Amino acid sequence: MGEMMKTNGKRKCGFTLVDLLVAIAILTVVMGAVATLLWGSVKAVRTGTANIEANEEQRALLRSLERDLNSAFADRDFGSYYQFYGTPIGCVYVGVVRAYEYGSTSKPNLARVTYVLHRSVGAKTIPQPDGSSLTSYALLRYVESNQKDLDSFPIDWNVVRGNIEFPGVDAEFTAIEQLANAGWEPSVVQDLLRAKKRQLWIRMLSGGEGNNLPDGWVLLGRDPRDYVLVENILLPTPPAISYNDKSYSGPVFFEYGLTDASTIVFRPFWNADYNIPGTQPFYAGITTQDLGNPLFQTTGPESLAPRVGTPLNPRLPEVIRLSATLRYKSPYPGAPDTLREFTRVMDVPCGTMRSVPSGT
Repeated sequence: MGEMMKTNGKRKCGFTLVDLLVAIAILTVVMGAVATLLWGSVKAVRTGTANIEANEEQRALLRSLERDLNSAFADRDFGSYYQFYGTPIGCVYVGVVRAYEYGSTSKPNLARVTYVLHRSVGAKTIPQPDGSSLTSYALLRYVESNQKDLDSFPIDWNVVRGNIEFPGVDAEFTAIEQLANAGWEPSVVQDLLRAKKRQLWIRMLSGGEGNNLPDGWVLLGRDPRDYVLVENILLPTPPAISYNDKSYSGPVFFEYGLTDASTIVFRPFWNADYNIPGTQPFYAGITTQDLGNPLFQTTGPESLAPRVGTPLNPRLPEVIRLSATLRYKSPYPGAPDTLREFTRVMDVPCGTMRSVPSGT
């Protein structure tokens, strides 16, 4: 009897409900800490990958443009052929290209090179947590080897002008051609017409303008996606310029300038109507009487002051400034996109062409 009572008096081993709840609570805290640590590591890796991708795209963009500029205008044997036209969304020039772009020739070759932002290729729109949205676009690079002329474009302008789907094109040409009837020098009118073709080339390779202008890639029979240099370029509005350079107020991706002592004056257009002094712009729908002669200030012919970097006084820019924001989709839900802003000023090796007096 005494032995039985002794056995029954022993404390039984095991977990009470309180013990179990405490253990679960501790395990939850530990697992939460581990999960937080792992998720933080995953986010860090994804963010790091996005930053690496942004750096690589930024370097690819700058390397391509800098290599082009360094090789295009460095060979003085071809200096008489150098031609350049620039807008805020793209530029086109004739210069020496690198060996693998010589085409069928064995000697250094000239080519026409076009950089242009496209309105739809690579366009991506991603909603943001605050309800807004961001849209990015692609920069294209198109090289035409064995081209020594900036004006011999591989399209028939008469066909483009005669297309009834795009009547505005003919109107833009006509507005300039009518200047000859107003007493303008034929050589000046021809310079302005050449500038108009260069402007239209950039506008068409940016994807056209719907009912206003055809898509240049369709005319060329090429797929613009084959010429994408870099994507994810963030712009507040689609890249597009209108028929009237002077009215431009959109995003500025490219700028062009001349050195002047301690400063550089940048302009969004180069060798374009934008830089011609005067109060009236060129554009369709305005009579020559209303248009006025932009070669002269309002005081008369004695104040003739055409600036360099116009169709009437063309030359290479000395520097090109590239300003861009690269955007990458957030690697994890609910977080903002990765934005990388940068600005780079690149010298154009135009040799003895430097520089010009202030105010020109």
